[in-house]
Amino acid sequence: MDSLVKLLCIVIISVHDQSGNFPDCKSGPLSAQQRVADLVSRMTIDEKFTQIVTTAAAIPSLGLP
Repeated sequence: MDSLVKLLCIVIISVHDQSGNFPDCKSGPLSAQQRVADLVSRMTIDEKFTQIVTTAAAIPSLGLP
């Protein structure tokens, strides 16, 4: 039980810590077009290619589920 509590704490801390790395896509000075341009500019060729299909994988480094 003690190990489970420790594991849960580690997971919560790591998830909370990572959430600050993603850009704020709900508010701020950028328009939708500017956000898209920025996002696409930061994607690799492989990431762009996989986003073409309808079942694209997430891109955690960019905050895309």
